[in-house]
Amino acid sequence: MAMSLVVGLHLAASEPTLVYLVRHAEKVDSSRDADLSAQGLKRAEALKVFFEKTSFSAIYATQYQRTQKTVKPVADSKGLPVVALDAGDPKALVSKIHSSPGQIILASGHSNTVPQLISLLGGPEIKIPDDAYDYLFLLVLQDGHCVFQQFLFKP
Repeated sequence: MAMSLVVGLHLAASEPTLVYLVRHAEKVDSSRDADLSAQGLKRAEALKVFFEKTSFSAIYATQYQRTQKTVKPVADSKGLPVVALDAGDPKALVSKIHSSPGQIILASGHSNTVPQLISLLGGPEIKIPDDAYDYLFLLVLQDGHCVFQQFLFKP
């Protein structure tokens, strides 16, 4: 009897949505739409290797070239486009994520937008220092709950 109850509960649970968030890689300067530096390009390539066995459903980045170029090697290796979203509207990405249950998503943002996204998705309030590029975040969303993990990612 207990076994059928456990199986029934398992079947009622939805598939988790996995959301990987990264801040854009190192940039060449502090201009509004700065390109990636040599170190940033190296980090973007390292992300491609890191995610080699991950099957993404969608890859998002803000409209700035540094966020798009951070995830482009991953997107190219998966045959997916990098979908550009307005950095000033994090709720648009949250809406896309919530409308994609059971998916695996990668998104690149900024030191201010990644913490906003984490909070909007149910994770903790965090801060990313302006000079920090080594963080990789995973949010597992399932049945209204969020499990948050933070990793250091050094190429």
